[in-house]
Amino acid sequence: MKNFRQQHRPKKSSLIIGKAAVLDAFTSGKHIDRVYLQNNIGVRGVEEIINAANMHRVPVNKVPVEKLNGFNVGNHDG
Repeated sequence: MKNFRQQHRPKKSSLIIGKAAVLDAFTSGKHIDRVYLQNNIGVRGVEEIINAANMHRVPVNKVPVEKLNGFNVGNHDG
């Protein structure tokens, strides 16, 4: 039997959705556990988020759009 990592699904109430909101959370000092980005999104649109995440040592996960849609949120901007 294989050991699979348990899927982590953040609580909807703890999600920060949208590029501007995520950047604002970083600049305001909010604690961020992880950043999820759509895996086929270009770096140009999210380089500020990636840089802020790296600076704050927050992991960045590139995931399929289906995972982002699975969070059951509105427009996530990728």
